[in-house]
Amino acid sequence: MRSFWYSLHQGIEANTKATYLVDIPNFNRLAIELKHPAKLLLTLNVPDTWSSKAGDFNSFALVVDNQVVADGVYQSAIANQRVPISISTVKELSAGNYAIAAQWKTKEASDLWIGATGTAILSARVIV
Repeated sequence: MRSFWYSLHQGIEANTKATYLVDIPNFNRLAIELKHPAKLLLTLNVPDTWSSKAGDFNSFALVVDNQVVADGVYQSAIANQRVPISISTVKELSAGNYAIAAQWKTKEASDLWIGATGTAILSARVIV
């Protein structure tokens, strides 16, 4: 089996006030068809994220077929503090079709932003 990369880039500023996980705007879901069982290295890299409220908890997640497989949380020390976040996991999947998504939420329903000065990247790599 050859090594394959799948990636999506979110280069437009986006925000959410969702208090439950929702897809990050401007990312479609990665559609992956596996002919054989495989391990995937899934990564979400968001170099430029910030919250409008000090003390807010913000979450990002990697989702495979609507199930969270990895997530990360940070708390803003001050309003508008810029925080990079990266989440990675290895997921073993059987042959079939899968939808991989990048999601986010904010605990306090404050504004949570990404993308003003950096590009977020969702990627999946088939590990040989």
